[in-house]
Amino acid sequence: SQYMANLAAMVITSSRSCESLKWALSQESVQGVREALLENFPVFGVGPKTCKALRELGFKNVQGDHTGSAAALGPVIIEFCQQCSPSTVLFLRGDKALDILPNLFAEAALPFES
Repeated sequence: SQYMANLAAMVITSSRSCESLKWALSQESVQGVREALLENFPVFGVGPKTCKALRELGFKNVQGDHTGSAAALGPVIIEFCQQCSPSTVLFLRGDKALDILPNLFAEAALPFES
């Protein structure tokens, strides 16, 4: 979709957030781009549990297994996205998530949507 074409990557902060993503991927409106999204789109997860949940949803381009915190993952995302055009990140997080990643993105002048 045109919306996804304007994004560099997606960030998921918890395995619980993957439940909402699973629902979104099942919607008819994404069926035309679902396979390409799962196959190619860069997705970052905080730690091995979240990355495992993302792979179970079918995502193939998952990074972040080696991180266990948002503070550790932030620089990895920023470095990746600064090489991309467009560089905007879709940041999916729960209502209890801390502002660590948004603060890191803001400091790096990395655009994001949450």
